[in-house]
Amino acid sequence: MYMLRQLETASPLRLKTVAREFETSVRTIQRDLNVLLMAGHPIGGPDETGGYQLPDGYKPYSIYKPEIDAMKKTSTCRKA
Repeated sequence: MYMLRQLETASPLRLKTVAREFETSVRTIQRDLNVLLMAGHPIGGPDETGGYQLPDGYKPYSIYKPEIDAMKKTSTCRKA
């Protein structure tokens, strides 16, 4: 989710920057990016500077709203 949030707010996202921030390899971040692509997020890149970004106007979290609404309706949690 961090990468989606970064793509949404700080485009273009550079894999080296994320790898450095999480103290991991660029290859690990590439695998994470591939998971997001396989999930259907239209991530473009790399651009000429090596950055990745989402298309203008794309809201990555809107695809989860129906699922969140369904969970709220079926929740069995009650206040004590």
